[in-house]
Amino acid sequence: MPEGQDSPARADTEGAQPAAVRGRGARAVAAFFGWSGWTTVTALATAVAAFGALWFTGQTLRATNGQLGLQHQIAVTDRLQKAVEQLSSESIDTRLAGIYLLERLAKDSPTDHEPVFAILSAYVRTHTDLTRCPRSEPDPRTFRATPPPTDIQAVLTVIGRRKSGHDLPYGIDLRNTCLTGADLAKADLTHVQLTGANLAQANLYEADLSDSFVMNADLTGASLIGARAHDTVLLRAVLSEANLFDADFEGAVLREADLRGARLSDATLKLADIAGADLRGTDLRSTDLTAVVTISTTGVPLRYDDTTLWPPNFPPPPR
Repeated sequence: MPEGQDSPARADTEGAQPAAVRGRGARAVAAFFGWSGWTTVTALATAVAAFGALWFTGQTLRATNGQLGLQHQIAVTDRLQKAVEQLSSESIDTRLAGIYLLERLAKDSPTDHEPVFAILSAYVRTHTDLTRCPRSEPDPRTFRATPPPTDIQAVLTVIGRRKSGHDLPYGIDLRNTCLTGADLAKADLTHVQLTGANLAQANLYEADLSDSFVMNADLTGASLIGARAHDTVLLRAVLSEANLFDADFEGAVLREADLRGARLSDATLKLADIAGADLRGTDLRSTDLTAVVTISTTGVPLRYDDTTLWPPNFPPPPR
């Protein structure tokens, strides 16, 4: 064999080696990509990617919501400050705008319900002088009440139509206020503090006074037709010449109340306490007294008839 030439056998062997390597590589690649576990790996990778995307989205949303919440609170604070500033204006129109702005704020932001109505209650207390309030004495039958100013009436209207479920207990404080002749028809006055208030000749038609404190209040000549006063404390309240027709005083405390000349026709006093109440001249026709806690009519001239329902074993006074 000439020098420098490989033998045919060696050449064939060397040529076969790359082919074998290529065959093994192809099989390895095929095995690698044909591995059944890739389905699981792919699914896991997809899940991780999806979780990462969700986490990132959640973080972004939380950051956005936090910023929006802060912006909302700033906007609410600005509205509250603006409304309070309007209440101090000399212009009645501006004050009214402030009152209704506060009402809107309480509706839009229930968390601000409490401060809004604390402000409105304070406004009534500071702008109604009880010492200058006209008195219903000496003769309530000839008394003519002066209605409250327009802005005070507006606040009372707003209070009367509020969502009382957002109140703190007895959070509406109208104690010792002059509210003579006020229009509170169908007003929600539940849990309101009215102790010492002057409500002479106020219109409380179908108002709800349940669970309110109305001690020592003056309701002379007031209209409480169809009013609801469940568990209302009316201790020593003056209700002389008041129209209490069809009112519901279930569980109310009327101890030592002045009911002279009041009309209690068709009223309900189930479980009411009227011990020591002055009933002289009170109209009790069609009044349900069957379940009153205490009642005393000794020597008291009353107006009643056969439709009056007395407590069991209670001897009606002479007519």
